[in-house]
Amino acid sequence: RRWLDLAWLGLVPGGLLAYMVFLWQRFGDPLAFQRASAAWGRDARPFWFTIGDLIQQTPWRADVLLGGAFPVQRWLDLGCVLLFLSLGAWLLWRGRPSYGLFVFLGALVPSSSGILMSMPRYMMVLFPAFLLLARAGRRPWLDRLLTAVFGTGLGLYITLWANWFWVA
Repeated sequence: RRWLDLAWLGLVPGGLLAYMVFLWQRFGDPLAFQRASAAWGRDARPFWFTIGDLIQQTPWRADVLLGGAFPVQRWLDLGCVLLFLSLGAWLLWRGRPSYGLFVFLGALVPSSSGILMSMPRYMMVLFPAFLLLARAGRRPWLDRLLTAVFGTGLGLYITLWANWFWVA
C-alpha cells in the first residue's frame, strides 16, 4: 500500500516533467517558463533580499509620503505575504503541520521571485489560512477586528480598481 502511495506522489513532478517535455518539443527550451518570468523582472532569490530592496527603493522623504508617490501597493503586497507566512507558522505550531507547511511554502516560494507584484493573488489559494481565520472568528472581538481590517482592505482595493490601478 505504501509503495502505491509513493507512486501516486510521483505524479506531482510528473506534471512538471511533462510540461518541460512539451516546451522542449515546441520551443526547444525545457526551461522556457523560467526564462519567460525574467521578462517580468522575476528571478530566484531569498525573500529577505526582496524585502531589503523594497526598503531601499522606497523614498522615505516627507514630500513623497505626503505627495501621494509612496508605493502603497508594494507595501500592501508585502503585508499580505507576511500575514500568510505568519498564518502558516501558526498552523505549523498549533494546527495541522501539513496545512502549515502548505501555507508557509505557498507564501514563501512566490515571494522569493525577486518582486512582490501580485502576491495577494498567489495567496488566495492557500485555503488552510482561511480555515484558521474562520476558526479564530469564533471569538466575537476577533471576528469584528478581522471584519474591520479586511473590510477596510476591500474598500481600498475596490477604490484602486475603480481608478484603474493594478490590484492583482
